[in-house]
Amino acid sequence: MNQVLVEKYVIQLFNNADEWKQFKYSVRDLMVSMRSFSSQDNSFYEHEKKTEQEKAAKKELERKNMIPGMQKPGAAMLMNGNNM
Repeated sequence: MNQVLVEKYVIQLFNNADEWKQFKYSVRDLMVSMRSFSSQDNSFYEHEKKTEQEKAAKKELERKNMIPGMQKPGAAMLMNGNNM
């Protein structure tokens, strides 16, 4: 959503604050717009999601490395990018 659309919805919400039915319709329209925006731009959070997945994998590897025998002997070197 761009700034113009957000401003439009905010103004509608303030203008319809006294009229419950119109206010409810404005909120519904805003929710529909937000839902369509979120489904359009799936790649918007892709970088953050990838970073979180890498952090989780690294944390899991560190956890496994703390306990002897939890990981295959060559797996730690492969995960770190070291090839034999």
